[in-house]
Amino acid sequence: MEKEKLKENEKGNFERLEKHSKLIMPILTPAYPQQSSAFNVNYSTMEIIKQTIIEGLKGIRQIRRQTSTDFTEGLKKWIKKVNFVDKYNHFVTIICVGNDKNIGEDFCNFVKNRIRVELVLSLEEYPKLEYSHISPNKSKKGKCEKRLIAGKKFKKFWENNWCKQWIVGLNLPELFNYSKKEKISLNYYFLKFIKKIKGKYIKHRKIERTNVAIHLRYTDIHEAKKFWGDN
Repeated sequence: MEKEKLKENEKGNFERLEKHSKLIMPILTPAYPQQSSAFNVNYSTMEIIKQTIIEGLKGIRQIRRQTSTDFTEGLKKWIKKVNFVDKYNHFVTIICVGNDKNIGEDFCNFVKNRIRVELVLSLEEYPKLEYSHISPNKSKKGKCEKRLIAGKKFKKFWENNWCKQWIVGLNLPELFNYSKKEKISLNYYFLKFIKKIKGKYIKHRKIERTNVAIHLRYTDIHEAKKFWGDN
């Protein structure tokens, strides 16, 4: 039974990754017409682009239905960008931390360069997650807030640390409930994400494992608005 389930999961994961690799979205530019400008676009980013276009069209249609007095205000509202935390109901905060500024900056730069790849390869394996969306302009760096590294496994970093945070929107079913069962399930994929990035960094830098850490923290809409809404 377990072998059958494993084979089924492997097949589903292969189909999911194939969906990313076979995506065709040609955008040609005069500067380099031989290659599509969208060659790095995967399924997740395509869905984000599609949703943004759909929301933009909805806004234009609403403006067209307005009276002349409301037109200008409607247009201003449409042009103004939507706050990232208003786009999703569920999030994950990614936190990387080092035991001093030099190690922290180096490690977090490494994490930054791997986040998008591992979101696709690790986190999006979670069956209920359609796609994930890292905010392009929301990040925080400096000394970590204690609430973010409160667990005993982060005790080494309580006094001295340097960390960076990113917020990632999760496109989950409308009725998704972060129950104990879902928490256990999500934590499995969080751990996979952490092990792959941290393992590659330690192997590459030949550094002590205890000098750096990554933490993925489920963040609901209320917490996201409180800590990320005005950023």
